Amino acid sequence: MVFCDVCHKRLSKKKKNQKKNIINVQKINFKLKDASLDLRYLLDRGYSREQSINIVGNRYNLNSRERNLLYRCIFSKRDVLVHRNRLVSDKELEGKKLCIDGYNVFITVESYLKGKEVILCDDGFLRDISGVYGKYKFSKITEKAVEMILKALKELRVREVEVFFDSGVSFSGQLSSYFMEKAKRYNIPLKAVAVKQGDAMVLRCSGIPCSGDRSIIKKAEKIFDLVHYIIPEDDIKKT
Repeated sequence: MVFCDVCHKRLSKKKKNQKKNIINVQKINFKLKDASLDLRYLLDRGYSREQSINIVGNRYNLNSRERNLLYRCIFSKRDVLVHRNRLVSDKELEGKKLCIDGYNVFITVESYLKGKEVILCDDGFLRDISGVYGKYKFSKITEKAVEMILKALKELRVREVEVFFDSGVSFSGQLSSYFMEKAKRYNIPLKAVAVKQGDAMVLRCSGIPCSGDRSIIKKAEKIFDLVHYIIPEDDIKKT
């Protein structure tokens, strides 16, 4: 896939019940392309993200989905540079400890498997725009998403893993237990817990954070985009 200055919407070819495409946002909607350029212009000049989204959203009459996409995926030129400079490669992780932002990684992988929108943002991170908003339900995709994450962790040969799920989301305790039980089959030293402030715990954890959350990226010295590693490279490059 070719990177652009805006961002790319990922979907793919249909495989059985999955629908995963990769589509360049610029080719879908000229309104969204222009809105992205205007948003970056405002961010580059120091306007707050919330204020900028309101200005651009009202100017182009964007709906909530479009505003959320821009909010999560468009950054100032400075932030793009900072985010990319903090990214570590998978080659640097062997023997290291990883601290995973549980729902951030898990929901994005699940969204990919469900055929929902996963965006390749202009800072190079993969993000979903669905969110959890306090509720989560186990589904037939849950096991597959967990398996994909654990297989990736096994490949990376990390020393230790801690996963933090926000306790405010329903079934966080059960999902934590499910992760640990599955991890035993892969012989991965993994601890998963439900906590009140998942973001804060990821940053306090003595390892390399794994998240696409901009608030974590902003405060971390290093960051690994585990989702980008998990999702097949062929899917990312198909345009």
